[in-house]
Amino acid sequence: MRAWNDAVISRADERATKLIARGAIVTGAGGAEQVLRTPEDAVAWTRALPCAGLVQKLQTHQDIVTVTFLLGNREAGTCAAAGGTMTAEFEVRDRRIVFFRELSRAAKPTPAPAAPGS
Repeated sequence: MRAWNDAVISRADERATKLIARGAIVTGAGGAEQVLRTPEDAVAWTRALPCAGLVQKLQTHQDIVTVTFLLGNREAGTCAAAGGTMTAEFEVRDRRIVFFRELSRAAKPTPAPAAPGS
């Protein structure tokens, strides 16, 4: 999962794709499920990711990895959720991602207003 994330951050989409199993199931924030049947499907899905993420928290239980990312821009891309967080669940078998689901997203924290007279 970390190797895939490093590839996504550096926009090495083909390298990231090699870490996704054929037939992997990916589910986005809206719940729409997509099956990545071919390497071309995986490349298209990876290229469409608007954000990259720095791992803030990682938990594993058998083949399931739950990760909270601090979101930011990918190289040559704009992430509308930059500064926020996203938690996702991955299932990894034989060092390849077979399932990805976005669990939650939190907006960038809003700074507290300055105190009057400061």
